[in-house]
Amino acid sequence: MRTIPYLFFPLLVMVGITGCAKDELDVAGLNTNPFDADYDGPAIFTVISTSTSTYTVDGIEYQRLNLRVKVHTEYFPRATTYLVDQDGAPLIASSSMPDNELSVQFLNVDQGTTYCRDLYLYNGGVRGGGNSVCGTAE
Repeated sequence: MRTIPYLFFPLLVMVGITGCAKDELDVAGLNTNPFDADYDGPAIFTVISTSTSTYTVDGIEYQRLNLRVKVHTEYFPRATTYLVDQDGAPLIASSSMPDNELSVQFLNVDQGTTYCRDLYLYNGGVRGGGNSVCGTAE
């Protein structure tokens, strides 16, 4: 009777070895998290609206292009706070963006000209994915 448990042990080892085979992890293919620098998914930032307004400096009137931009937090793996980098401008905290929308401005623009800016996510001190947003001055 004692030989039966000894027969099952090698059988369990064989099942464990062959039944738990895993494929290699393709690290290069892990690019769907917007907080990763090599993010390769849908645009994180999209333009909701554009408008052109005037502003005055030292009595001289200039044109300003205003973009309203949506941050698509639905692509985040979970709800979290984040920062947005406007191509080197001061970082904008998610807590200061109602409805995950921010304003992007271009100063001293020319009518009919298209302007673009690269936006990136920041989280944990690391720059993640991003994309360009563009608008044409009216």
